[in-house]
Amino acid sequence: MSDPSILAIDTAGSQCSVALLHAGKHQHLGGQGPRLHAREVLPLTERLLAHEGIAMENLDAIAIIRGPGSFTGLRIGVAVAQGLAYAAGLAVISVSSLRLLAWKALQEHPSHLALSILRGKPGEYYWGGYQQDASADDLQLLVEEQPGPAPVPETAAAFYAMDPSRRLLAGEAWNDELLRGVKAASGASVCWTGSCDARDLLVLAEQDYRQGRILSPEELRPFYLREDMAYRKVEKALAERGADD
Repeated sequence: MSDPSILAIDTAGSQCSVALLHAGKHQHLGGQGPRLHAREVLPLTERLLAHEGIAMENLDAIAIIRGPGSFTGLRIGVAVAQGLAYAAGLAVISVSSLRLLAWKALQEHPSHLALSILRGKPGEYYWGGYQQDASADDLQLLVEEQPGPAPVPETAAAFYAMDPSRRLLAGEAWNDELLRGVKAASGASVCWTGSCDARDLLVLAEQDYRQGRILSPEELRPFYLREDMAYRKVEKALAERGADD
């Protein structure tokens, strides 16, 4: 497969950024201030494409962070990506913010299981556990992405079953006072509190594109863990009811 051309848009964090893979090169533009996604995302995209001399319709796909994360930021990013993809007839690549955070942490600390965490509403967090797949250039989900007050052995069993020397905490939220006790009790050997942007998203987006993990624009939507978990519970209840009939 020849090198794809992919535009990556990150509006999930506090600052907007966009990145472009074209002709085998990566280019990036970042916003000028926090919480300016609605104002900056389209101008940044236009500037980046113009600088590289490529039209939107000549891309292969648009990548977006689907969540979990900031409600407003996710909605803006998904709406922009969906609109651009519809107009240009492009595929869409949807990447979990927790998977992205784990991937970035594991680049610096390989051979670990990364437990990623992000802030949700006050007193609540989102988390998921990932491990590098030794047989493929990809991550394996070991702890289901979920919301709650804190990841403890009952909700992150695969992480706590791992040798403590391989436990990696990923995410700036691990510095929160509310998680101090959980952080200490985790026995993790490393706590990585860096961040991600569209450049990191672009790397995972290329992997997903090459492995055929793409969507049509109409399939794209933000990923809100509580909403998705509620849907799964309803679907499970209906399936069980059908099995009993």
